Amino acid sequence: MAKKFLFFDVDSTLIKIESMPSFHDYWFNFWLPSKRANRAIEYEDINTIMNTLNRLGVTQRELNQRYYAFFADRQATDIRTCAEDWFAHVSRNKSAFWVKESYNEIRRLRALGVEPVLVSSSLIEIMRPIARALGIAHILSARLLRPGEILKNRTISADISCDSKATAIMLFLDEQQVSEASCYAMGSDSSAIAMLELVGHPIALIGSPELAAQARQRRWPTIRISRVA
Repeated sequence: MAKKFLFFDVDSTLIKIESMPSFHDYWFNFWLPSKRANRAIEYEDINTIMNTLNRLGVTQRELNQRYYAFFADRQATDIRTCAEDWFAHVSRNKSAFWVKESYNEIRRLRALGVEPVLVSSSLIEIMRPIARALGIAHILSARLLRPGEILKNRTISADISCDSKATAIMLFLDEQQVSEASCYAMGSDSSAIAMLELVGHPIALIGSPELAAQARQRRWPTIRISRVA
């Protein structure tokens, strides 16, 4: 049987939270205090920077790059271990963590032989425990270069942002020698449109008015989900 893949967004599509801000909060409020490294002033400064950038209307790519910069020169082992603890913490209440409708759709397509792939601009360390919980082998996500065991403020190639998810998928499919027409994609907001346009079987998870309008115009199959924060 020829391979088929299902590419899907993670934040607000598979899970009900925004993974990078959630992990960032956990890092400062739980992980560092557990290591007797209270950095309340640094945490406050970072939040001020990010809120200011949001008000100035910078692009999502710029916000992501600034976010990655906050983890420069940190121990890679700490990031990985903290991500495991973070996932255990935020996923304890399954109904409050997973988006039920997309979770069920992944299971349905998987039974038909379609292999799921996580697509996210979050750090891959944050995505790995989510993928492992669902038995997912492939992750397209941002990766930080690691000289030794110290994270540096650079990403391998381009980070996967709103405007580069489709490019990351095309590169992946080229390596797998699989056509876009045979694949599926799922997303829940306007940032997923390029990814949905790319594949032969787009599925719009209707949680935002912008995507709902695009889905009606393009006659994409839709699944309605509860609007999440």
